[in-house]
Amino acid sequence: MIEVQSNKLRLLSRRVKESAMRFKNQRRRGDDLNSKNELDNSHRTNISKDVLGCSHRTYNSYHTANNLDESSSTASKLTNATTEEFLSERIGRSYESSEGTASTPIRIEEDEVSGGEDKDDEAEPDEIVQFQEALVDPSCSHSEQRHVHFSTVEVREYPICMGDNPGSSRGIPLTIGWEIQDQEICNVEVYQNRPRRFQLHQLKITSLDRVLMLKRAGYSGREIGEGTLLVDKFRAQRHWTRITLRFSGFQEFWERRWRSIRNGTVYKSRKRRERDLLRPYKTKSNIEIPVVPASNAPIGPNFEGEVYRVHWT
Repeated sequence: MIEVQSNKLRLLSRRVKESAMRFKNQRRRGDDLNSKNELDNSHRTNISKDVLGCSHRTYNSYHTANNLDESSSTASKLTNATTEEFLSERIGRSYESSEGTASTPIRIEEDEVSGGEDKDDEAEPDEIVQFQEALVDPSCSHSEQRHVHFSTVEVREYPICMGDNPGSSRGIPLTIGWEIQDQEICNVEVYQNRPRRFQLHQLKITSLDRVLMLKRAGYSGREIGEGTLLVDKFRAQRHWTRITLRFSGFQEFWERRWRSIRNGTVYKSRKRRERDLLRPYKTKSNIEIPVVPASNAPIGPNFEGEVYRVHWT
């Protein structure tokens, strides 16, 4: 009989510990204080039900044991004493039954069950509140609701000018100037309710239309013709660069060779005068030149450049 009662006590102790651990883990995983309070109430009730259920089953066993002989009654009293010690340890204070016998039903209040938790768990809500208060900026008022809205739209009109972009296939390109010709302010709702924007194919302007627009803007036919010739030149250079791009290495080599041949034949006298002009400044045999580091960063006050010597011949 003692072994049966001790097994039931072990089951009671294990179930109480498991309920307390589940309550502790779910309490730590709570997102805010409201959910934590709900978990407190629900799990306190669950722990009370588990403990009361086990205690009622223990009480039935005790009641059956009282109908046995004196040895079983003595064993049940011993088991009852062990139960009182266990419950006293869980609720944090001494526990005594109403009549001091093993047949007395065990009554446990919810406050007594919840009082058996660790003191660290009781201090957790205060610590969480202090931590959340530390994260809140005192200078910011959470009661204020900030909104962003747009009231008006400003539309500016710039003059049309001749451009120099060779991206167009033919004719004179268009661009806008820097001076503001007209300015209009309207409500954003009115601006949003305007007619539908033009499609991409509707934004294309032919070369003839561009010429007419420039004439209406005050440009003469001569100015438009000169601008067209300049843009055609840029357009031809871009086309030639696109063709010779695959031969860029050979082209650079040929330019270097052509420059050396030209300086030795056609511009020979010019290069001689240039060397004669620089000769008075090359009288020293050695010239010290500081080596600037290969970087775009400005040189600091503690810069100490390396020095190498240039030998003039």
